[in-house]
Amino acid sequence: MLVDTLKQQGDVVAMTGDGVNDAPSIKAAHIGITMGSGTQVAKNAGRMVLTDDNFATIVRAVAEGRKLYDNLTKYVRFVMISLVAFVLTFLGAALLDIAAGEPFTPVQVLWIHFFVSAAFGVALGLDDATPGLMERRPRPSSESIITTGVKLTSGLVGLYMAIVLDAVIQLGADHYDSVEVGRSIGLSAFALMLVVAAYECRSTLDSILKSATFDNARMNWIALVEIALAVMSTQTDLFNRLLNTTPLTGGQFGLAVAAAALLFLLWEGGKLAARRSTH
Repeated sequence: MLVDTLKQQGDVVAMTGDGVNDAPSIKAAHIGITMGSGTQVAKNAGRMVLTDDNFATIVRAVAEGRKLYDNLTKYVRFVMISLVAFVLTFLGAALLDIAAGEPFTPVQVLWIHFFVSAAFGVALGLDDATPGLMERRPRPSSESIITTGVKLTSGLVGLYMAIVLDAVIQLGADHYDSVEVGRSIGLSAFALMLVVAAYECRSTLDSILKSATFDNARMNWIALVEIALAVMSTQTDLFNRLLNTTPLTGGQFGLAVAAAALLFLLWEGGKLAARRSTH
């Protein structure tokens, strides 16, 4: 049977039919598609029924499925980075006795999770379809959503963030004689680095130095709000009291900006190297 031959070659096979004679092939294929006007035997063998008998519906369904899965991988990549950064930051602080093992207070942790990470997670989950998505070869059905690339990106970016966060917190204690100043710099740096990570996570290889990067209006508005909140979280009395932060000088906030800028440069460099290695 042709379906079995294609499956043995590693292809993802879809079979469309409407008659009794099509039923075996429909059932053997990875995706069996039956016409709405087809026989009941064919419908029972298939996984999908085209109620409008329009083959173009198959293409639209595949496109929507690929978009949903691709957006899920963007979300997973971003969330993994945030979680790895948190875990390594606290682990490093405990091992190196930074801020008595508490680099961020509980309310600051909740702030990052619910008011920064969650917002970008929603934006990535509802992102527009990535250009060229339908030209990609189907992924293996056995492939985990947490691929080697996701693990590598999460590990390296999370490690960078953790090193930066522990470093600025220790800098606050040593140079400014205040752990609160260090935590405030770290909180702003964390928020700004997550802004960079959200845009970078939209693609594993493509640079964000192009106009298409900003075609998601929802993401752009969230980024603007998060940048404003990164400033307000340390520079307003209300947030000082809510988040246990302290006002920063221009130089101190500049450290947070520099951390995000360096992350951007390193990530873009990594993507450039990855693009060259694939060609």
